[in-house]
Amino acid sequence: MNKKQWDILVLSGNLEDVEIISSYISDESLGSCIDKNSQSYYFEFGKKDFIENILNQHINKFDVNFNWEVKQQEDWHLNWKDNFQPIEIDNDLIIVPDWDRNTYHNKHMIKIRPGMAFGTGHHETTFLMLKHLIKNIKADDSVLDLGSGSGILSIASHIYNASKITSIEYDEDCRNNFLENLEINEIENQDINFIIGDVLSLKEFNYDIILANINKNIIKELIPNLKNTNAKILLSGLLDQDQSEIESLLKLHNMNLIYKDQYNEWILMVVQND
Repeated sequence: MNKKQWDILVLSGNLEDVEIISSYISDESLGSCIDKNSQSYYFEFGKKDFIENILNQHINKFDVNFNWEVKQQEDWHLNWKDNFQPIEIDNDLIIVPDWDRNTYHNKHMIKIRPGMAFGTGHHETTFLMLKHLIKNIKADDSVLDLGSGSGILSIASHIYNASKITSIEYDEDCRNNFLENLEINEIENQDINFIIGDVLSLKEFNYDIILANINKNIIKELIPNLKNTNAKILLSGLLDQDQSEIESLLKLHNMNLIYKDQYNEWILMVVQND
């Protein structure tokens, strides 16, 4: 059997410039890997020329370098094993790799096995979502996780005693990693309703909390669908430069921005209808 391959774009340079450049290509990316010195973005094998054309339209304006690599499927996990460090959130939650056998004294712990799925807590948007999920969730809340990736936000919702969790992910490649992470955290499959599907096709938003850590274009299309829900909505996957555009769209649909938070160039918005 042929091993699956990905084109890997490695961006390095000024952090803020790297974040801006990544925003131009993130819609096409299948996932990312972040370390101290660079950011790597995974694309379907054969998309290199298409992505490079996008980069060449913008990159001369910024202090960013890039190069390409090719990785086979099993290399992803081994790469993370060299780079994954524990992530602590508000002294309450810690995210650790599943091979970590150290003892931690945080109140809650999530173990993650990195796969071809976005979400380990290392990226600013995932960190922001976890931070504000903790601040907003109450015991027995129902949670809808849109673009669930690795399942980290759904797992956190379960740990913080959500009564009902629905996780929607469009990428079939995420399924095994999602279910693997449930098992690692001793969560039964039936405790979280995992669905492969398009978040824009959903009609039912009767939840207490809705999590949407997805790209800006999907959020823009999603907002009109959320205008009648009573849920508290956490939106991320947005850059600081996107704020005014998203705020205008929220206002157009009579949705209230309760507050926002920022981590480097990335923002999170907490929204609720009247």
